[in-house]
Order: sequence, then structure tokens, then C-alpha cells
Amino acid sequence: MMNLLLSTFLKPTLTMRTLTTMRTLTFPITQWVMKLMNVMSLVLKLLNLLQFLMVLKLLNLWQFLMVVFVQSIDTALAALYRTAHHRLYMSHMEGEKNYLQLQLQHETCLWIYAIEGLLKLHRA
Repeated sequence: MMNLLLSTFLKPTLTMRTLTTMRTLTFPITQWVMKLMNVMSLVLKLLNLLQFLMVLKLLNLWQFLMVVFVQSIDTALAALYRTAHHRLYMSHMEGEKNYLQLQLQHETCLWIYAIEGLLKLHRA
């Protein structure tokens, strides 16, 4: 009885035909999935490379901005230094010796010393 039941449900030809049909249906899908996975892997590698290049570009951009920032600070400090020297020179040339003028000269000298110190630190 059991053999009869098994033989009716599991005929060898039906099983082989079903497996063959399933294999022919799934093989192109499997190939397509494998190609898609290869393409996705390639896309991920390209994205990683692009991300790496963006980081390098940002680092270069950051370095460029730092150079511009430092050069602008250097230029601004040099301009302040020249202005302070000019103020000190003009106050000596005018010869005014009142209290406000002396206080201005003292502040100017402090600015000159502070700016000289900053320039020395910056260039060191």
C-alpha cells in the first residue's frame, strides 16, 4: 500500500521533468541576480572610491582655506603694525605732549609690541 502511494505521487519522470523545468526557469534568474550583485559590488566600490576622493578633496580644500586664512591674518597683522607705526610717527612729528597724546602713544606702543609678538609667533 505504501509503495503504491509513493509511486503515484513521486513518479520519477514527473520529478525529473519538474526539476528540469525549475532549473531552466531559475537559471536565468540566478544569472541575472549574480550579474546584479556584481554590478552592485562595483557600484559600492566606486562609491567608496568617490567618498575617499571627496575626503581628499575636502582636506585639500581645508588646507587651501587654512592657507588663505593664515595669509589674511598675516596681511591684517602687518597692516595693523604699519598703522600703529604711522600713528606713533605722526604723534612724534606733531610734538604734542598733552596727557591724551601720551596715553595714545603708550597704547600705540602696546599695540606694536602685541602685534610684533603675534607676528613672531605666527612665523615661528
